[in-house]
Amino acid sequence: MHKSVVLGVLIAILAVLAAIYYSPPTDDFDPGNPFWNGLSQASEKLSLVEVSDLRLIQYESPANSALLIVGPSKPFTPEEVESIREFLRQGGLLIIADEFGSANELLETLGVGVRLNGSVVFDPLFKERSGRLPRVFDLAPELVENGTESLVLNYATVVEGTGFRPLARSSSFSFLDLDVDGEWDAGEPRGPFVVAAELTYLGGKIVVISDSSILINSMLRLGDNLEFTRAILGERTPLLDASHWAPSRFALAKGLLTQVVAYLHAPEARYGLLMLTLAYVSRLRLPSRVGRPAEARENLEEVLKAHPEWERDVIERLAKDLVD
Repeated sequence: MHKSVVLGVLIAILAVLAAIYYSPPTDDFDPGNPFWNGLSQASEKLSLVEVSDLRLIQYESPANSALLIVGPSKPFTPEEVESIREFLRQGGLLIIADEFGSANELLETLGVGVRLNGSVVFDPLFKERSGRLPRVFDLAPELVENGTESLVLNYATVVEGTGFRPLARSSSFSFLDLDVDGEWDAGEPRGPFVVAAELTYLGGKIVVISDSSILINSMLRLGDNLEFTRAILGERTPLLDASHWAPSRFALAKGLLTQVVAYLHAPEARYGLLMLTLAYVSRLRLPSRVGRPAEARENLEEVLKAHPEWERDVIERLAKDLVD
């Protein structure tokens, strides 16, 4: 009875671990996330290349690359900022998409006069289902020439400051919904507002978009969001910063399991695990030394049949050590 309970618990644990391992990511902006809040479609259509260490970005052929920072939730270190600055100095393109103002620290440290307001822009007339999903038609001529007729934003904010060229503006009916009640109140600023802007920085360019959701799966197909992004990128290779999102517990567990599985693929780990398994099986099935060689040989053949890719001579040596 006791063994049955232990076995049941072990099976349950393995089932949970397998479910975590084989389930797709669910974190916001994760390129592997196929759900509404992921970037799987953008990753496929734009051939996004994940970058896990911004300190190395300056070595990624800056003149032919674009660094996308989408919805950052973690601060940027001085070393990362300096690497981004060098990336721009060498002709790189930096694209920042953020509506909460989390990227303002980076913009300030870079010394540019652009900021993200942080308040939600609401358009009661030009919208997609809801005023909090404003549809933007006032676009820069080069975007229109590249097939962008409109953008659809999702709880976006506005771009403020100096020294930039507007790329997209909301309509004159839009306003900043400071109290988030969906209605214009006295004192709430009226549009049009800049929702995407471009500025020259050292030898490169910075594009600031007031919405981090423009590339997620549920938004990419609305309006011309995909065409807009392609027009901004041009022929550059899009590098996606994957190091400034705070991972969920599920993502941490999945990452740990992925590392464990990768480790178990190493020959040393496989043979070590096999040795422990054979030792355990031998203790269960061979209470005395009588008949051990024959039964060990039978177990050996079963193992090799299940894993033909394993080296026979190594397994035989392990089995012999266990029998002796």
